Amino acid sequence: MNNPLRNDSRRIIWSDMDLHRWDWQKDFAEYIKENGLDIDPADEDALYDWMIETNDNYLSDERMNLDIQL
Repeated sequence: MNNPLRNDSRRIIWSDMDLHRWDWQKDFAEYIKENGLDIDPADEDALYDWMIETNDNYLSDERMNLDIQL
């Protein structure tokens, strides 16, 4: 019998998959400006590298906050 009070569904609260560059472009431009870096904000490769590194840092922090064991 199914227990309606038990919810076994999982929810994704943070992911390192399906990152979209348009979600990160403004933050990347601000990061470059704030840090005085000589990087073209339109450089797709630099944006992608920064996106992956930054998201990985955020994801690691959230895993520690939630104490998720992998």
